[in-house]
Amino acid sequence: MMVYNHDEIILAIRELRNAVHDLMNADYMTYESNAKYIIGLIKSNSVLSEVIGPFLHRQLNLQDIEQNHGNGWGNLILPIERESKIAYGLQVLEHFSQNENSAIIYATNFFYNKTYNVSLRKINEQLFTPVFRGVFDNLNDLEKKHAPEREVKPYVPMYTINIGSLNANAPVAVGHEIYQSVTTQTGLGDQMIEALIQNKMAMTDVEKIRGEIYELAKELVKQKPEVSIIRASFDKICDFGQKLAIPIIAGMVNRPEVYMALTQMLHK
Repeated sequence: MMVYNHDEIILAIRELRNAVHDLMNADYMTYESNAKYIIGLIKSNSVLSEVIGPFLHRQLNLQDIEQNHGNGWGNLILPIERESKIAYGLQVLEHFSQNENSAIIYATNFFYNKTYNVSLRKINEQLFTPVFRGVFDNLNDLEKKHAPEREVKPYVPMYTINIGSLNANAPVAVGHEIYQSVTTQTGLGDQMIEALIQNKMAMTDVEKIRGEIYELAKELVKQKPEVSIIRASFDKICDFGQKLAIPIIAGMVNRPEVYMALTQMLHK
């Protein structure tokens, strides 16, 4: 059993996620090369080979799964058992990586549609999406298990006041352990994502609210952000079941509008 390094696990998850994204968006001309890259990554990366590699060697009864009718058509009866389903999907991907035109043949046999690209999208939707969901669940569980212990500081509201005697137009923030925000949407959004990961939020949970975080950052870098828009973003994050992300995000931003939005939430 290898000793896992938390940073190595995070990097492995990121590299695999990017590779899967490329596969899901590939057309029939590049599909097999993307499959080859994923299988190569699984075999060469020490974390992925240890956690995912064994699925490539799991014994399966393909005759029960791939029911060929003998005329170029067939039915797929995917395993009900989670581990076997993951194993089957990864072994199919490995087959694609080793045999030229095998993805097109497989798509034609089991997911036939008007065009090759549509057939491949069917494979992605019905086979590889649930398979890689299971793979990333396993990796995220591993990441949580090996996450270093971090002190999570309680959220303390920040107030912003104007000190007239300073002869300054900019507001002065008064609060406990205040962190100044960056001034670009992308930079602020990236820092929020990083803060959530550092506070042990699973990558799958972060992905659920990634879009909303960048929308929130877009509003917060404005000279006069709208409280109603900030409040709406907080509500959407809560709707995704990520209520604990709110104090982490809010604690990073020195804006009175954020405090006002939080106050409205507490008194709704």
